[in-house]
Amino acid sequence: MPDLVSIARIVRAHGIRGGVVARPASDGSDVLLDLEQVTLSRPPGATTHRVRRAGWLGRQILLELDGVPDRNAAEALVGSEVVVPKEALPPAGEGEFYVDQLVGLEVRGGDGKTVGHVTAIESASLQTWLVVDVGGEARLVPFTDGLVAVDMGAGVVRVDAPDGLFDDPAAL
Repeated sequence: MPDLVSIARIVRAHGIRGGVVARPASDGSDVLLDLEQVTLSRPPGATTHRVRRAGWLGRQILLELDGVPDRNAAEALVGSEVVVPKEALPPAGEGEFYVDQLVGLEVRGGDGKTVGHVTAIESASLQTWLVVDVGGEARLVPFTDGLVAVDMGAGVVRVDAPDGLFDDPAAL
């Protein structure tokens, strides 16, 4: 099985003809617009669909997929991750990266000291969060410019964290 990468999540059904709305894993990502087929992953399994049509719907993407004939079928897909083989993705541009490349990177605070590692990426509403393991505890860090800087060459995420974010709770 190829290495799969999540590029979006199905967030709702659209209309009565089986359309689904997908929220890209990163703002402005148009990778989904160019794919001929996608795999939708949701426990207990996954299904692959040919993309009939894809287009922007505000900050999200409206998809029409083979095998999704009506609203009931579309609603059953809500919550599914849109995954594609890593090799199907175009190379990241200069200074860009795919979100899955962040998992495992070292996280350093504003003082340059290592505070933990990125263990996951979460999205809620319009915000993306880095999940950082700090001494065995998960901390959510808003993934925003000015707060987070990624240096893929060094394998480091630098976080200009507000006071207390990375403090040891046992020491408080």
